[in-house]
Amino acid sequence: ESATPFNRWELRFQIELGL
Repeated sequence: ESATPFNRWELRFQIELGL
């Protein structure tokens, strides 16, 4: 996994979109 801040918000965004 990359150590980028974007990966963090992207993960949450994907989960929210999936919901």
